[in-house]
Amino acid sequence: MILYRHCDRRFPYLWETADQPAARWHGDGEGPVQYFSDTPSGAWAELLRHEGIRDERDLEGVRRALWAVDAPLEGMRIAGPALKSPVLLGGLPSHETCRVEARRLRVEGVEALKAPSAALKSGGAGGWKVDAAGTAPVRVLSRVRHLDARS
Repeated sequence: MILYRHCDRRFPYLWETADQPAARWHGDGEGPVQYFSDTPSGAWAELLRHEGIRDERDLEGVRRALWAVDAPLEGMRIAGPALKSPVLLGGLPSHETCRVEARRLRVEGVEALKAPSAALKSGGAGGWKVDAAGTAPVRVLSRVRHLDARS
């Protein structure tokens, strides 16, 4: 399955150490955890949300590598979280609930978690021709569910 991920162009696309900053599905010291999207728009939306980029002018300074990765998921134990949409799509306050659920699934032997993108609005997924620009297309800005620290 082809999955997408953006990263700093100076570094490899996979985290290799446990010093990865905490995020929605893992806490400090629980890494490395790899986050992928099933569309290029989803990968870009995650970056735009977490960087607080809302304005087209702010895209000018964004230079990232967008990786298309052939992920060997066959034979892996994959599960979805047993959480409601407001938590799955919520802001920073929802992260700890998601981490608790991810820990439960890891204890049960789940190797990969499949969850909706909290950053991408429903219907916002899509692809495009890849070029060397290294920045998110302007059309992705209107598809981002921006991060709100209150939800």
